[in-house]
Amino acid sequence: MRRLFTLMLLAAAAGIIWLLYANVQESRLFRLSTIPTPPTAQNPTTTISLTTVSTTNVLENPRFTGQDDKNRRWEITAQQANQHGSTTSGTLHLTTVSATLNLPENQQSKTQTNTITLNAQQAAYTQNTQQLQLNGRVTLQGRGLLLQAPAMQANLANQSVAASGGVRATLQLSQKGAQ
Repeated sequence: MRRLFTLMLLAAAAGIIWLLYANVQESRLFRLSTIPTPPTAQNPTTTISLTTVSTTNVLENPRFTGQDDKNRRWEITAQQANQHGSTTSGTLHLTTVSATLNLPENQQSKTQTNTITLNAQQAAYTQNTQQLQLNGRVTLQGRGLLLQAPAMQANLANQSVAASGGVRATLQLSQKGAQ
């Protein structure tokens, strides 16, 4: 009885495998050929070249510099920059970002620095508009101010920064003013 059951089970498995093999049809859905296949009247297809699928340019440790309309310098550094799509898209996706904005001289205080530093986990830098969208634990520090937010938008053309989300600001008092 056990032998008969085993033989029936093997025969059923062989039958299922034969049915699957006999009903195989060519699928154009997952074709990886770079040679275009001729379209038919019943089933027109389009073949995409494999070289156009992956068009991501990667830069390691990039550094971007510039100046605003008042000749104040700025600099962006990142661990990595990715440019998706065409090379003329102008938007770079940055990781581990630091941006430095040089401010006009502060005649009132010689102890405070004349730079503001922005740090973030990720950013999108649009080169033609000089916009920097920072995301992921963003901090702005300079001139005695520490500002933390989940996202900030920096306009490098006029050196303005806007924060969004839950914003936390800390004012660092100087030694002289605290006494």
